[in-house]
Amino acid sequence: MCQPTNFDVVTLRDVIQDVRIFFQTEQEVLAGGKIVLYSPRAFTFGTPCLVQDLEPPYYALDSSLDGATLPLPGIAACSAEREVASMNNLNIANIRLELILEGQRYFGFKIRMQNPAGYDAQQQTGWKIFTVDAQDFVVDGTPGTVPF
Repeated sequence: MCQPTNFDVVTLRDVIQDVRIFFQTEQEVLAGGKIVLYSPRAFTFGTPCLVQDLEPPYYALDSSLDGATLPLPGIAACSAEREVASMNNLNIANIRLELILEGQRYFGFKIRMQNPAGYDAQQQTGWKIFTVDAQDFVVDGTPGTVPF
């Protein structure tokens, strides 16, 4: 699930916001793997992109609980890239992890991004998330768009 903090469109100045991302893993990804987040093409991640843990109340105090939301296991780096070489916006974020991303667990993080210049209903689709191993092979991912 993607949870924006600001729905303003870009007008005379850029509108930058932190989008909260929540997801459940199906399979484990060993240390050095990454999360790949696609946004609709009108949004853009910074360079380098900024990924952080959520505020503490979002996370469970007891990580052994079923359904507990956990922080990402060690954010090593984040880079952004273009889905299509001819576009200006960097709408793909590659979030490299230091530790093992456990399977069958819930995770949450926030990522900084710039809103588009105008609203289009299609901006609610195109959000996708994948887990990738250290050799850049896709382990798992969303079959369709992530709810926005």
